[in-house]
Amino acid sequence: MKKKIIISIREDKPEVCICCGSKLHNKSEFYCSQKCFDNFIPLQNDAKPEFLSKWKIRKRRAQKDPFSEIRKQTRNKTRQLVIDGKIKKKNCLICNCKEVVAHHEDYSNPFNIIWLCEKHHKEYHQKIIKLFNNTLEWNDDRLTKNLQPILQKKRDNKLKTIKISSKHD
Repeated sequence: MKKKIIISIREDKPEVCICCGSKLHNKSEFYCSQKCFDNFIPLQNDAKPEFLSKWKIRKRRAQKDPFSEIRKQTRNKTRQLVIDGKIKKKNCLICNCKEVVAHHEDYSNPFNIIWLCEKHHKEYHQKIIKLFNNTLEWNDDRLTKNLQPILQKKRDNKLKTIKISSKHD
């Protein structure tokens, strides 16, 4: 049987559908269904909330992905290295744009970064473009293979911590 993923309701968001009062759809923070979204009429000049919640979808994806915590830690470490001046942002590798995001091919090393603009980062992940004269193509399997030892090490450390603490009980 499939494990049900439950996402908590964010502060200042409704607990039920804003149109009919029913239980919220698992990918929406405001509606129970697409039908309620289509029928909802906001008051006066209020903006109509979107049906799909990017936050909720991202949270669901993170709960299903065993590597999400490792990726999050590496991104935070990279962000801090940039703030501390230990890593300097570069222009987009493809179009030389100054507005860039850090792309990690290997999340075990926060210093190993390819700087890409949003457009080219998205295209790279969609396998529309390749990098370094077509020698580097996005590959989820390569990422998983690189992260597997890190995840195993974290699990082993947790087990050691549990064993050590249970000895003292």
